Amino acid sequence: MRIGVIDIGSNSIKLLVAETGSTLAALYQTTLETRIGAGIDRDEPVLSQASMKAATAAVVKLIAEADRFAPENFAIVATSAVRDAVNRQDFIQRIEDATGHRLRVLSGEEEAAYIGRAITTDPALKEYPAFTLCDLGGGSLEFIRLEGGSITDKTSLQLGAVRLMERFVKDPTEPLPERTAARIADYVRTKIAESGFGAIQSQPFLAATGGAVNVARAVRAGWLGCSYAEVPSVITVNFLRYLSEELSAATLEERQRIPQLPAARADIMPVACIILLTVAEIAGARHFVHSLHNLRYGIAAAACEG
Repeated sequence: MRIGVIDIGSNSIKLLVAETGSTLAALYQTTLETRIGAGIDRDEPVLSQASMKAATAAVVKLIAEADRFAPENFAIVATSAVRDAVNRQDFIQRIEDATGHRLRVLSGEEEAAYIGRAITTDPALKEYPAFTLCDLGGGSLEFIRLEGGSITDKTSLQLGAVRLMERFVKDPTEPLPERTAARIADYVRTKIAESGFGAIQSQPFLAATGGAVNVARAVRAGWLGCSYAEVPSVITVNFLRYLSEELSAATLEERQRIPQLPAARADIMPVACIILLTVAEIAGARHFVHSLHNLRYGIAAAACEG
């Protein structure tokens, strides 16, 4: 069966067209940088009229791209920014009116479960009998523990990069002050400790999905002068620390000139690096193993199973 999945995240909207059989094979993937999650850290987050209009247009465009592959089934899901918005029903109706498809807003628990299901479709991680996965998005951070291909524990925390940038960073166009970086790290440590999620501790490595990890890998490819496919999926903590220092010391304009760093993500990447480094510190991990089998793969796999 052929399926199309659109994931409306806080920072971007992504499309996967996949074909199922004995394995799940990606036929086409693309991303549109449409930050619907602006203002996500307010007490009562509201999706602006402009962001809903842009996001709806992006979804219509992605459906048209998916139609070239004639998917037999289609799913549109939204995560943290939409589920937290007080006017989410307005956006749900917009999507249905514009596309004829129902938008499903995932709870944090559902999001974590689908990400966990997705990672089991990645053959590169089958050699690891047990590991903990972190998925860093714009609005939330998910942790999922997998043992023998089954989810044994999961949680979703409001520690996304857009959310924490809005909370802590006064001026994203300027270099990130060290005191601000320290406050972000302290906040992440506190919230993870309060969550009671113990499966992050004493981990030699962490599996990782999400836009920030993907961008870090792409930037490394640019710095090494090779293609994305040629760069190993292992992203060391040492590299992330170096990247964090470089990005934090730069202005937004300087970050936007870095090859392979999307201009639309240049403001949040210093914060994203701090979150990832703090997670690695708590785990005692020396590296992340990056996987492209993210939420969309989990949605596709579940749809084809049931």
